[in-house]
Amino acid sequence: MTLSDDIAPLLFQSHEDLVLSTKKNELPWVGPVKVSSSFSLTKNHQSGDIKEESSSSYSSVSDPVVVHGRGLVATRDIDPGECLFLTEPTVKADIIEVLRVYKNKPQLGLENIAETILLKKMKRYFKSKKPTDRAATASFLALTSEHNNNNNENNETSDAHTGKIDQDNERSVVNVLLGCTDESNEQTLADQNIDSGNVKEDEKRFLGIIRHNAFGPDFHNYASMEGTIARTTGENLYSRILGLYPLAAIINHSCSPNAVRVFADEVMVVHSSKPIKKGEEILWSYIPPAQSYGDRQNQIFGKYGFTCQCERCHQEQAYFDTIHDMDKKFSLLENLNRPKLDINCLPLSEWSSHIEGLEEILSKSQSISSSTSRSLRLGYVNLYINYFNAALSNAQKLSKAVASIKRAAVLDVAGKIHFAFASFHNASTEHMSILHLCYEIIASLHAESDDKQKTLEKVRFWTDQLKRSHLIRYGKLGNNVETIREVMKHSRLILRNQDGLEKAQYKFI
Repeated sequence: MTLSDDIAPLLFQSHEDLVLSTKKNELPWVGPVKVSSSFSLTKNHQSGDIKEESSSSYSSVSDPVVVHGRGLVATRDIDPGECLFLTEPTVKADIIEVLRVYKNKPQLGLENIAETILLKKMKRYFKSKKPTDRAATASFLALTSEHNNNNNENNETSDAHTGKIDQDNERSVVNVLLGCTDESNEQTLADQNIDSGNVKEDEKRFLGIIRHNAFGPDFHNYASMEGTIARTTGENLYSRILGLYPLAAIINHSCSPNAVRVFADEVMVVHSSKPIKKGEEILWSYIPPAQSYGDRQNQIFGKYGFTCQCERCHQEQAYFDTIHDMDKKFSLLENLNRPKLDINCLPLSEWSSHIEGLEEILSKSQSISSSTSRSLRLGYVNLYINYFNAALSNAQKLSKAVASIKRAAVLDVAGKIHFAFASFHNASTEHMSILHLCYEIIASLHAESDDKQKTLEKVRFWTDQLKRSHLIRYGKLGNNVETIREVMKHSRLILRNQDGLEKAQYKFI
């Protein structure tokens, strides 16, 4: 059995067993992907970033080539759920060290502490002569080459000086990005002569690499981690916090991605989330998908400095350009399209009215395609979630029969959200959370139903949808039923209220 067939040992072994396992010894592992032919180890890019400045260079996911300057492409047709690559960080901030500092100086904040520790380690590697440290240095230096602006005033360089990839050195560039030790790294270090002699300038460049390319907490953010740490004592609940994965860092952005990542301890596991054609670019989203068009554009430009022109953004912008004043109607909902909003700020009748009005536009208007409808609906997921929480909270106060009707209505709307995610952000964290909610609602309805055969069909449908999303996000998992159940249990505990639908008092999702 190949590594891509079964990643369960990576997901479920203890840290000690993982270190000793043969699976661990097989890392890094690269599947049916390669670095694009336009990638250059010394080509001009924004420092610490992975995008070109020109927004016009951004392709839709249907384009069969990479025009971003660098990226990953498929070497063959890929099915959803196939493993693309697995890799450990070439340099990381150790979670135990970060937490030790945080407990003594919580005022510094987890994010700042993690960045500081990672920065110190990068600087230490940069000055080291050890082969493994130099390989790690080459991996993160390959992510920036701002210094090359000084090499050619017209920003024009020949293939001989750009390190442009051909079939002969494709593997070498991948090895550099993975932090493997070979002679190509030494050449990269020579090409990437960025030691300016100015300590503050070098620190600024290294911080640029961290802030644009490092991968932070998965399933969590720093604020939620700080809250959990404040409430818990004893055993550390987290296995990682911040690290550089240079091969993953060259994957470009789309609001309609075709890849998804998870972490098994420090190991990043990347799977396809959609069918990918040979030569098509591998893409994932740099930001949470459940945001409106305007919010996504503002966040992408504010943090990464480019305007996203992916398939989904083009689709939504075209709709707003065509339908007069429609953007104003949607903008009225923005204040309610926020996570963690107090659902008691509106009565349930008003939440329901907003959802009905939005669905009137998205489901019944002849001026909108089904694809655009799903795309826009995805942008207002937080509004829907606030409605779900309000409706389910209210249902607890009703008779069993009336509560079942209310829950069935929530399930009907949540099903539309599921199909929106399946179309544009399949198997994402938010998608998994919606699916767990749908499964728990139908399980509750089935338990109370007088027509078990009718509800059983729906239970089977939602069970299958939940299973499929896990097999995409976590891979084939050896097709072992018990392993799949363990993963589903694991993700539910992370994403949902641990007491389940019946015992939740406020936050159902």
